[in-house]
Amino acid sequence: MSMLLLLPMMFCCYYPVTPDDATLWFFIQLSIYEQHKRLSFHSPSIPSFSRPFGLHVCSVLGNLPDSSTFFFSNLKLLKVLDLSTIDFMLYDPTRMEALLLLRFLTISSITSSIEILENLEFLFVENRELVEIPENLFKMVKLRHVHFRGGAQFSKSWSMRATKDEIFHGSNLQKVSSISIYDESEEKILTYSPSLRRLKCRVVVFWNSSENNYRYLAFNFLNQLESLSVSFRRSYVIEDCSPDLTNLPLNLRRLTLRNFNLSWKQMKIIGELPKLEVLKLRNGTTEKNSGTQAKVNSKNLYTWNWMGYKLKIGMPQVIIFPKLND
Repeated sequence: MSMLLLLPMMFCCYYPVTPDDATLWFFIQLSIYEQHKRLSFHSPSIPSFSRPFGLHVCSVLGNLPDSSTFFFSNLKLLKVLDLSTIDFMLYDPTRMEALLLLRFLTISSITSSIEILENLEFLFVENRELVEIPENLFKMVKLRHVHFRGGAQFSKSWSMRATKDEIFHGSNLQKVSSISIYDESEEKILTYSPSLRRLKCRVVVFWNSSENNYRYLAFNFLNQLESLSVSFRRSYVIEDCSPDLTNLPLNLRRLTLRNFNLSWKQMKIIGELPKLEVLKLRNGTTEKNSGTQAKVNSKNLYTWNWMGYKLKIGMPQVIIFPKLND
C-alpha cells in the first residue's frame, strides 16, 4: 500500500466494481466526481476511459487507470497524487505541468524530469531495487521530504563531479530515507543538505584522501539533525575500523544503530548526547568489559531498545540511565 494512503481520507469515493455498460458507468462517475474532492480507486480493473476529472478534485489515490488517458489540465487543484501503480520511467511528466498545487506524490521510479513539479514537498518512491538520485532532485526549492522504499544512492555523474571539488546547489530537504553512502564524494554531496532533521542511511568504510586513512561517514556537519538511523556494512578492507561516535550531532533525539559492534566506551559517548530520548540498537554485539557498572549520563533518554543485540561475557551488570530509573 502506498504511503500516501495514510493521509486523511474524508469524503473519499471508492470503486469496488466495474459496470459492463460504458455509458452507464460514464454517468455514474460524472455524478460521483462532482460530489467528492478526494478519489481513491481500489479496483485493478477500472476501464481506461474512466479518467478522474473535476476542477475541485484535490486527491487521487489507488489503482489508477491508464495514465495516458488523464487530462491533468482538468485537475488543476490536485494536491495529492498516487502514481505508484504506473511505471513512471515510461511516463511523460511534462503532461503534469498544470498541477501547480501538487504537494504530495508517490511514484514507482525516479527520473530527472521530476523537477517540473516545482511546488512538490513530499516525494515517496516505491522502488523495489536501488535507484540513482538525480542531481536536480536536491535543487527543488520546496521539496522537504523524500523517501526511497528500496534504497537509493547519488548518481555516478554527481559523485564524479564531487571528486573534482565542484560546488553544488544547497538543498532544503528536511527528511531523507533510505540512502547509501559509499565514499567521501557522496559524503560531500550530503554536506549540501544542512537543513536535514531526519536521515536514514546505509554506510560503508571508505578511504579518506585528506587524512590517508579509512573511516565511516561523519555526521557532525548536520547540525540540525534530530533523528538518525544508520546501518553499518561490515568492511572487508580493514578489520579494526570503528565508527567515530564523537561526531554525532548534539541535537539528536532519536538514534538507531544497525549491524554495529558497540563498545561500552562508545555507549558512554552516546549517553552523553544532551538531547537523546530514544536509542535503538539492532543486530550487533558489545565487547567484553571488566567492570561491573556502566553509567550513561543522558538525562532525557526514556526508551532503550536493543533487539538482536548479543551481550558478551564480561559486560557490565548494571547500566544506569537516570531517566529510566526515576
